[in-house]
Amino acid sequence: MTGSGSAATATPHREFGTRKVRTRIHGADAMFTWERQRAHRSLVDVLEELVPPRSEGSARLVVGARRGNTFTYRLSGDSSLGEDTLRAWRSGTAGHVARHFAAAGRALLDLSACPVSDRPLPPPLGAWQIRTWLRRAGSGTEGETAARVRLREALLSTAGKARARTLEEWVDQLVEAPGGQGLLHGEYSVSAMVRDRHGGDMAVFFGETVCRGPIEYDAGWLVGELAEWSDVSQPGVEGTTTGLGGPASAFLRPLSDLDLGLLGRVVVLRRLMHVIDYVSAFGWSDLLDPYVALMPELVDSGGMSTLSRIGWDADVADRLPS
Repeated sequence: MTGSGSAATATPHREFGTRKVRTRIHGADAMFTWERQRAHRSLVDVLEELVPPRSEGSARLVVGARRGNTFTYRLSGDSSLGEDTLRAWRSGTAGHVARHFAAAGRALLDLSACPVSDRPLPPPLGAWQIRTWLRRAGSGTEGETAARVRLREALLSTAGKARARTLEEWVDQLVEAPGGQGLLHGEYSVSAMVRDRHGGDMAVFFGETVCRGPIEYDAGWLVGELAEWSDVSQPGVEGTTTGLGGPASAFLRPLSDLDLGLLGRVVVLRRLMHVIDYVSAFGWSDLLDPYVALMPELVDSGGMSTLSRIGWDADVADRLPS
């Protein structure tokens, strides 16, 4: 076991999540204990020496104490960057959280520069889970439910078999890529980032889903969240994406050497993974219809259609394919 504390036993003052990741936050004095219980995790036992040196202005990668599939962290904040961003966005602007996204971008650069460990690293968990779901034939398959099967049938009916094969090709490229690729966070997400209660430093949970692959996987996983929000939430004036362009641009600005085609493909896969997670946790809902209906456009554009709706700052927008 490694990291920054042991599992808390008191009743948490906050609890949220699903079967995939259940989070409990316990308050004690000036610090908070974050306890994250996962249905799936990386098979790698992550040690502190895997954490790369931190560059100026980057977020802090924090290794949690692990007991089975539960990871525990001691932090000064009790709100994720995702929660902070949604609150700010809904109030009309998310500009003041942009510096935290910039820190997340620089931390990703730190990670990508880390020498690959000698230990074998698995492929990205999300890509592996999507491939497994795409290849399963029906509810008689172990682990499948009627809702997961219905989602697959809806995807095939709406997007067609050719696009489904395209999605499978994309995940195959990630899962079957050579083992010598770089070290990844694995689920680089605003829900895995916690800012200091005073708004200064920011911590990123590290080790739960560590894997190997291209930096575009981690970058696309986070950008995919913002793209989804801009497509399906859209507070403020109808048809606008008020406030998200600044944080998204701040995140991508340090990442100046990305394969943008691969980034866009991962953005699409992140959207699909969210839908699969939803039906796995809650069953089928008509709320999923807009997600399924948008999938042909996302696949055909390689994710660029949804990226175009974020509202990037001009210098970052110029980098993206039109």
